[in-house]
Amino acid sequence: MGNDNPDVVVRITAPHFCCALIFRNQVVIEAAPIVKYMKGWTGLGVEKYLAKKKWKGEIVRPELMKQTVEEIKNNIAAEKRG
Repeated sequence: MGNDNPDVVVRITAPHFCCALIFRNQVVIEAAPIVKYMKGWTGLGVEKYLAKKKWKGEIVRPELMKQTVEEIKNNIAAEKRG
């Protein structure tokens, strides 16, 4: 019953913001409003874009997360609703 492809959270740090992306099967399925244009991008596409912008991207280890992926998704949805 386990998920073979668990969601992965990537934190993006830029000079003027910090946010998160949620990947499933190497594709962005959720994105913070400031980077909503990345939804649907592949991991490689995000990696190239981050390098071009000189932003940092790092995987957030699940055991260090204070929120579950589901809570993060709910927060992103709430931000979108305003």
